[in-house]
Amino acid sequence: MNFSETPSRTWLVPGGVSWIILFQCPELQLYAGGNRSPPRKYSPETRLVNAQCLVSDCFTEIITCAPNCSFAVLTTTAKNADVCLRRLDDPFKTPVVLYSHRSPVTCLAVSPDSNRVASGGLDGCIRLRRLDSRRNDTIPDTENVLSLLFSNDGLFLYAITSNLVARYAVATLCVSWRQRRTVKGTISALAYSPSGAMVAVGADDSAIQILSSVDAHYLSCCCNETYGKVTALEFCGRQTDILCAGYHDGSIVLWNPASGQLLAHRHAHSHEVAVLRFAVALQAVISGSSADDNMCLWTITGTFPTVALAPPPLRRRTAEEIDSQWMKCRDEQAIKAVTSCVVCLEAQRDIVLLPCGHFCLCTSCFDTIWNLRDTAGCPLCKTPIQRGMKAILA
Repeated sequence: MNFSETPSRTWLVPGGVSWIILFQCPELQLYAGGNRSPPRKYSPETRLVNAQCLVSDCFTEIITCAPNCSFAVLTTTAKNADVCLRRLDDPFKTPVVLYSHRSPVTCLAVSPDSNRVASGGLDGCIRLRRLDSRRNDTIPDTENVLSLLFSNDGLFLYAITSNLVARYAVATLCVSWRQRRTVKGTISALAYSPSGAMVAVGADDSAIQILSSVDAHYLSCCCNETYGKVTALEFCGRQTDILCAGYHDGSIVLWNPASGQLLAHRHAHSHEVAVLRFAVALQAVISGSSADDNMCLWTITGTFPTVALAPPPLRRRTAEEIDSQWMKCRDEQAIKAVTSCVVCLEAQRDIVLLPCGHFCLCTSCFDTIWNLRDTAGCPLCKTPIQRGMKAILA
């Protein structure tokens, strides 16, 4: 399989593309925009641009649509940003504010049943809104969230930060699994496979690690260091798990995630690829860049290889199992709060500070503070540090 030699269609998007919305209800509809360009509707069949706006606000920077095409969720990256809902049948009507973040919002997601809205921001929280009951929930202490995705059944929410990928149970808000820095570089992109069997995690060292969506165990790795940072990921197809990746150098690449084999490559943009979307009806990938003002449609030729893994069997959990998972999650968080370093919150404490006697630092953070001992003291009591003693826990 391969990409077409040249883009089948190219649209000029003044101001660049930072998001693309593609849905079929009933005909194929394509919307695109960015923080420097107003949201507009584009014709997938021609190069014409429809004057109709998806929303009337030119300042909208992050936007996503419900799978049932009934409403759009939008926000800006401004401080104290509101997450708003606007019906698509009246884009010029004043949007309804669902809730607000205390800091800029970085990502939005809508569940497959169009009943839940999730958002992440720089305030270290994931916020969820259940639309039928107007209930707001919060997952705290998640660091700065870069991307959010619901699973195909809507039961789980996947989130990434710069060094963490995690899966949360939507019903209980408990973490199902968490992998810290699953790749060598800083995490930069996330994608969930159509079969529900795998999660792709991209990083700034060009590596894409393929993890099992059930328990996060390692499956394979797709990597080519010549392309640079992974900036966008999208699985292609409904039944096959072919992965399309966008890179910092403007390249788009098709990968076989089961084997890590490179299937096809095109240099699509003069600057980094900001977003990728797969159009099932057209058998094509739509790519956009926030810097070169172009949005391109690349037709995929050839036969899709069958590489999908069998999805895990779904089973409704009992109330006892949910309570047990919640208690386990609470106990793990309590243990981590007591044993983790108070500075990095990751490594275990193993240094006792003298003369104050506080047991609160890991070796790495102690070395950093020791080099600044003339101006920095104990993180807990600010007493000047004379020396540190390695502690061995039996």
